Amino acid sequence: MRRPLVAALADGARQYVRDNENGAVFPIDDDAVLARRILQIADDPQFAARIVENGYRDYEKLFSRDIVTDQLLELYRTVIAARRAA
Repeated sequence: MRRPLVAALADGARQYVRDNENGAVFPIDDDAVLARRILQIADDPQFAARIVENGYRDYEKLFSRDIVTDQLLELYRTVIAARRAA
């Protein structure tokens, strides 16, 4: 089941989560803002549905099994080619 993403503004989240587009972000260690973001999602089903759908679309583009498998195979090929060339 898909759920809205609420993420602290850590390095990884900054790279993938776009506030109010595919998730809801809050500053690290700011419980008040975290609570507001959770309430925003709970109080606004259209907002929640939009960030869920956008987030899932981004997931499919970046992290689906096929994408990650292709990236891993390419990494292995690169490492093998470099070892053979050495």
